[in-house]
Amino acid sequence: MLDAVIWFSVGVLVAAFAVLVGLGLTRVHSLNRRVGSFACAVRPLVVQAGLRSASGSEAPTWSQGVAHYGVGRLDWWRIWSLSPRPAQVWERSDLVILARRGMEAVGRPDLFEVRCRHRGTEFELAMSRDAYAGMMSWLESAPPRSGDRVI
Repeated sequence: MLDAVIWFSVGVLVAAFAVLVGLGLTRVHSLNRRVGSFACAVRPLVVQAGLRSASGSEAPTWSQGVAHYGVGRLDWWRIWSLSPRPAQVWERSDLVILARRGMEAVGRPDLFEVRCRHRGTEFELAMSRDAYAGMMSWLESAPPRSGDRVI
């Protein structure tokens, strides 16, 4: 009798794990299929006192995700999260590109590291060259306003 209960419990755990993996893969697939979506990693520039990365260093780590252009905002979802809402939302009118550089030094000549500011918070985005060109076009096509937004 005890063996049957243990096997049933193991079966339930395996089934629950399979459902979670399936939901995660479905979410990643649906995010990547949207028109206006692109692979994009995010890294904060300010490290809060006392916080360290998983490797033990004080340098912030990249969080992998998918960004999506909206009419007036850029939404960013973490790759492995079941949340139906974006982890970050940056309004186009408040998003400023401060600098960009290639990532050849870390062995990724196909990527740009883009330094941004949104409402006083600075962060970096890592994206392909094509995604960067698309983001620049998206920002430049915004309705006019006073002040420079793109450097």
